[in-house]
Amino acid sequence: HGIDLAGTRAHVEKEMVKLAQQLPAAAWVESVRGFGMKTLGVIIGEAGDLHGYANPSRLWKRLGLAPKDTYAQADNGAHMVPKQRRAQIWACLGDPLLKLNDGVYRQAYDTKKAEYLLREGFTKNHAHRAAHRYMEKLAIKDLWSAWRANTSMSPVPPLPR
Repeated sequence: HGIDLAGTRAHVEKEMVKLAQQLPAAAWVESVRGFGMKTLGVIIGEAGDLHGYANPSRLWKRLGLAPKDTYAQADNGAHMVPKQRRAQIWACLGDPLLKLNDGVYRQAYDTKKAEYLLREGFTKNHAHRAAHRYMEKLAIKDLWSAWRANTSMSPVPPLPR
């Protein structure tokens, strides 16, 4: 008897979407093109309750969006962000936002990429990756604010766009 991995994955993702629709920031997520319930489920699966993060920068660090040189990297890797977590955020949040969002997140990406390209030593790929991370951080910050706004917490002021 073979295991239907595709069917199992589809079932798990369907259940994850149903659960994500019940979370505090679900209405905000639905309002953002390129950000979906499956993405919300992945983020919560990786980070847990966003209410537990005192500020967005702690959440960024958990998701692998903080600058790498700020990580305290023990020899055993205990404080390192797993590459898979960073890759999941890139694939399920950053790429869809870049490809599908024509609003504030795409504008933030375009603006930052143009700024980075003016810097000496920045290649096109380096500028793309840095702007991509900036856009992801902006979306995660807005998600964090929406989550806290819907759990009786005050949202932080928006990042400059």
